[in-house]
Amino acid sequence: MPAELSQVGHGEPSIRVLGDNGDERGPSFSVPQEYLRFLGAAGDMHIACILPGHTRGNHYHVLRVELIVVVHFDRFSMYWDCGADTEPSSRSFEGEGAVAIAIPKHSSHAIVNDGDEPLWLAATSDGPYNPDAPDAHRRVVTPS
Repeated sequence: MPAELSQVGHGEPSIRVLGDNGDERGPSFSVPQEYLRFLGAAGDMHIACILPGHTRGNHYHVLRVELIVVVHFDRFSMYWDCGADTEPSSRSFEGEGAVAIAIPKHSSHAIVNDGDEPLWLAATSDGPYNPDAPDAHRRVVTPS
């Protein structure tokens, strides 16, 4: 995805490892402005934990873009595609830190906790979650 993130169309997620601005109190991470502009106005946010050996995702959104921030203390992997009929890609992360991921519409995505410690994510989208008409469509991008 180009440096100036787009809110429209299909495309590859943009992934940025975040710098730790923390101090003796602990780590602290800031999300770059271009990722916040990609999101626009927040319509929904959820915070989730992924326990070791588990996966969240393997779905895509048609109506919403999503900004996911993963805070990790061990290994995890991100899997994605660039839309229907495209080959999945992946990237692995080690150690402690945080990663911002901008997910465009139609890009299936999944986060796998490959480590031995729980990891946390905060996922914000540009539209509200509607339990009567959820905008999460299953398409598996993780290995079988």
